[in-house]
Amino acid sequence: MAAFTYIIGIMVDDLINTFVMIGILLLGFASALSIIHDAPFSTLQDSILVLTQELLGMSTPSYDETSWLSMLLILVFIIAVVVGFLNILVAQLTITYKGLTKDKEGFALKHRAQVCLDIEDLLPVAWRTKIFRELGFDRELPFGKDDVGPPGGIQVVEPDTCDRYEPDRIMRFTGASTATDPWAVVDEPSD
Repeated sequence: MAAFTYIIGIMVDDLINTFVMIGILLLGFASALSIIHDAPFSTLQDSILVLTQELLGMSTPSYDETSWLSMLLILVFIIAVVVGFLNILVAQLTITYKGLTKDKEGFALKHRAQVCLDIEDLLPVAWRTKIFRELGFDRELPFGKDDVGPPGGIQVVEPDTCDRYEPDRIMRFTGASTATDPWAVVDEPSD
């Protein structure tokens, strides 16, 4: 659910940005049409109302007494908003959704971790200390025989069917080490 709400939040932000731009375009064309003073565009409010009705296809006012400049402005406005901004909006939402669904599991885990930390902050300190002691964060994590790992974690063993490989910069060698032979010999490939 956290990933879904995160995706919806980002998409609503894209919608708001696009509708603000459409609103700015609407105000610009409405003010230009109200300056011309043709029949249905006598005031700014009338111009906004007529352009909104024209954009939504609710009603088509009579343009018998309008000049060619007003008709040209209306045509440019409709093409700019319908063809331009709404197609850009569809493309933008598609790209946003595709990019976010790729990372939605990570966003959900991040949100879940934040919720856990918020809930943990509500616990009394004595209770948290008791829980941490019971979890054994001070015990070392063994990686294998003779390889004692660092303290401060919980060991989880992954199954062998895990198909992802994460390369590690730390080179680990199995077996015991001595003071005379602390490092294993690594054969470097020759070029």
